[in-house]
Amino acid sequence: MFMGLLLIIVRNVLVCLVSSLPGLFVSRFLEQKGFVRYQVKTFYIGFLVFVCVLFSIMVPETHWSLYVIISLVVTILGIHRFELWYSIRLGRWWWLKDK
Repeated sequence: MFMGLLLIIVRNVLVCLVSSLPGLFVSRFLEQKGFVRYQVKTFYIGFLVFVCVLFSIMVPETHWSLYVIISLVVTILGIHRFELWYSIRLGRWWWLKDK
């Protein structure tokens, strides 16, 4: 019982970390193109892993593809949710126009 649960937790942590990499690359691309400002992403990645571990304990029969989708959405939209909205409304580099 315990080893099975531990295996599920470790698998989901690794799936979340690996599937958050494309989201981090997209975030870096958006930062370079001026759509969003640079933000530290450590908190969001840690929160993502925590939520996935908690969810895997509560519902252990969940398929790993759900964790991939959650990881991609959280790493792109969770980090830059408000800045993407401002960039759509105000244009690129909107935070530098005030100075």
